[in-house]
Amino acid sequence: MTRSPRVSARLRWGGAAILVALGGSLACSNPPPAPSAPDAPPPLDATIEVWPATATVPANLSAIHLRREAGFDPARFHAELVSADGAPRSTSARLVARVGSPGGGDGLPRDAELAVSGLEPGERAWLWVMGGARAYQVGPADHTAPSAADIRVRAPTGPRDPLTVRFGEPVAASARAAIVVLADGVEVVGVWSLSNEQHDAVFVPERAWPAGPLFLAIASGVTDLAGNPLSGRAVGPAPLTRYAALP
Repeated sequence: MTRSPRVSARLRWGGAAILVALGGSLACSNPPPAPSAPDAPPPLDATIEVWPATATVPANLSAIHLRREAGFDPARFHAELVSADGAPRSTSARLVARVGSPGGGDGLPRDAELAVSGLEPGERAWLWVMGGARAYQVGPADHTAPSAADIRVRAPTGPRDPLTVRFGEPVAASARAAIVVLADGVEVVGVWSLSNEQHDAVFVPERAWPAGPLFLAIASGVTDLAGNPLSGRAVGPAPLTRYAALP
């Protein structure tokens, strides 16, 4: 079977992420079928980051995001989510390239996304990526939106200390592109990551923090793992002191 994921570009505009189709398709060589319920599956390549990073996911999980800094070779890339009996739980994966930073050292796309559907509460599902696997336990569906009122912030105290934004429940990987730190009206350049089972978005500045107060802009693109958007109007830009402080 031949899979033809679309190659897209991720363009940032006004704090949102836009996927722009680059056209054409990249056919994967015939991948081997994924075993349905392996006793000891080979682990995922340690260079591949996966979100959700949680052990349990909601039955209405909307997507799985992958990243490999060295890039994914389109000719070899294959990823899918299956139930324990081998039933598909995802659509064809698509490779994503970011405008201005298209891929790894060889220009390969570094990001991939799988749309998920059909998960059943209580089942075990397996994510297979290029021959390696990891398991998810499926919990009940989640229809409760994360609340902006639950956001907590740990402000940096040193010149290169991270800034941590904690949400009341795990957030999707897209949150990394939906939060902006500002100083004197200018966006601070740095890198967002997710930790603490995706409750925390952590920002590390590229250079030392600028002098003066920092502001945080949180766009509506923040969702939980099921795709429920942040409830309450997203706040921003607002000074860090507007949020309750993390210890």
